[in-house]
Amino acid sequence: MSDAIRSDSVAAPPRQTLEMALAGDIDIAPLPVVAHFDHPGRFRVLGPMGIACDGPARTVIFRSTVKIAALPRGARIGIINETATSVRLLRVLLAHHYKVPHHLHFEDLEHGQSGQLVIGDRALASLSPTPAYPHVVDLGHAWKEMTGHPFVFALWLARADLAVEATDAVVDYFRRSLAANHADPTAIHERRPDLRMTPTAITDYIANFEFELSPASLAGLEEFRALDAALGRRGNAA
Repeated sequence: MSDAIRSDSVAAPPRQTLEMALAGDIDIAPLPVVAHFDHPGRFRVLGPMGIACDGPARTVIFRSTVKIAALPRGARIGIINETATSVRLLRVLLAHHYKVPHHLHFEDLEHGQSGQLVIGDRALASLSPTPAYPHVVDLGHAWKEMTGHPFVFALWLARADLAVEATDAVVDYFRRSLAANHADPTAIHERRPDLRMTPTAITDYIANFEFELSPASLAGLEEFRALDAALGRRGNAA
């Protein structure tokens, strides 16, 4: 069963994974948490399992030319097109944490923007301030600072009509894989040499995250749901 699950798996950025799930091309996946908000009848939560961080995420970074609270009206904000949840987290933080009182203009990443939201490997390379972007904020840290809760970036979701037996097998496989990776970080190091991280660095990085969601993470999830809904889908966008 493990070999079959592994051979049927695919890898894709969060937004593309969500598009594939909505198209019916994949049955089970760690999907952006906003999929749970926006399509309540399409998926069911497994576990509850997901991806949450209790503080800095290191892979979801906002960098800007000025302090966030000082962003001017209509400032151009670049967003990497691979993310679905992170942009809505940014909008919630802009409105409720940094009290940015006016509209900003969200667009694809380009040079010369007042701010940029980057995720994944690119975020890991953007943790340090630069002359172009001297102000760097980890959105996981900002959420923890504002709410006191962990932030849930993704949930393991399954098609609502998928047999429970099928989902149970995948959950069991994932839990065993997670335990193995925690026990031996060299496995990730060998599979992903492009990360240029030592096994110790990988261990420290994984320790930032929670994959079986605690009551505190679930409370953070509900708080984000409420703030996101109150802000509306447009958020601070112009």
